Amino acid sequence: MALSDESTFDLSGAVVALRGSSADLRAAIEAHWAAFRVAPRASWLDVTLCETDGPFGSGRPLTAVFVGDGGVARFETPEGRITVDGVGRAELVLARGPLNERLHALVNLVLSALATEAPARGLLVVHAAGIVIDGLGFALVGPAGSGKTTWLEIAARTVAPISDDLVGVDVAGAHVEILALPFRRAPSPAAGPGRWPLRAILVPAHGPAHRLEAIDPRIVRAAVVANLPHLPPTVRTAPVVTAAIDRLLREVALRRLVFARDPGFLDPLRALAACAER
Repeated sequence: MALSDESTFDLSGAVVALRGSSADLRAAIEAHWAAFRVAPRASWLDVTLCETDGPFGSGRPLTAVFVGDGGVARFETPEGRITVDGVGRAELVLARGPLNERLHALVNLVLSALATEAPARGLLVVHAAGIVIDGLGFALVGPAGSGKTTWLEIAARTVAPISDDLVGVDVAGAHVEILALPFRRAPSPAAGPGRWPLRAILVPAHGPAHRLEAIDPRIVRAAVVANLPHLPPTVRTAPVVTAAIDRLLREVALRRLVFARDPGFLDPLRALAACAER
């Protein structure tokens, strides 16, 4: 697909349009998200990008910080900022600098804007690892250091990985689904879009014997709310977010997964995939 002023990406159903970037940055994002690129179409998030000669904060943290309210969200990093309104229009400003760092900043800021817009459309961007077993998705929700990457690396030897860090959870359709998003680490964005019925939300624990345990839904709710990393605390408790989590907890199996560093934990998950009950 030839370069044009607009690049459109279908992120497993969440459509993002980018326009106005310099030729090298546009080529970089089109290569980075090549598996998600589509012909122009109606978008969830319509981003107009401008690059300036302002100082580029190379080597400083790229974490975006929410600094707005009242229906308009604004996220800033040392490399740039993005402002997004309540209907999916966004303005992104990046300082000129090394291409790889501009690309990294672009992806982070678009992620923050998308995650902010998503709940209004029944989608949550969740800090979780995801895998697919027998056509069904499983999400392991937990903070950094809880074992998500280890879990995914072990599982990916025999089942399909979705991500070790960020997944989409869509509650807008007939069934709750888990979505592949082109953000963060494993697998690479080259894996492309995908969505699967979400069989279970798992909260990790570690031990020598692999098993699934019943878990209080309040613990799962707290884990999900704590792992909406691109929503400020006030937005995490907004009615639209609460309603999405309510449906998730009603319709998806909730378990604590105790696992060790070997693929034995896949057996109880396969058994759960084969069982129609929650």
